[in-house]
Amino acid sequence: MTDLRVAFIGTGRMGAAMVRRISDAGFPVSVYNRTRAKAEALASAKVSVAATAREAAAAADVVLVSLADDEAVRRTRARHGQPSRRAARPVGDGQRVDQPVREPQPAPPHGPRVG
Repeated sequence: MTDLRVAFIGTGRMGAAMVRRISDAGFPVSVYNRTRAKAEALASAKVSVAATAREAAAAADVVLVSLADDEAVRRTRARHGQPSRRAARPVGDGQRVDQPVREPQPAPPHGPRVG
């Protein structure tokens, strides 16, 4: 369908669902997960499994990251580098697609309590 190549780092519950949708849309996806079996469960004609996050991102136009929390992002970067910023080629006019991960924060107060 397209020449756009996607890398996906983190194939847990949410990541796996997103990889399936992306590959079903016709995009080739290279995936990495620290638990290799989770990545291998997604392998198909459109989904390849990489040995490292850096390998998954090496030929990608777009790198998406779906990890559990900020600490998982730090561990992955420490182990594999920062693939989404170093390895991925720019998309279109040099734009890059990034899926930031943030730890949950409490909602700010919305005003005085009623009742």
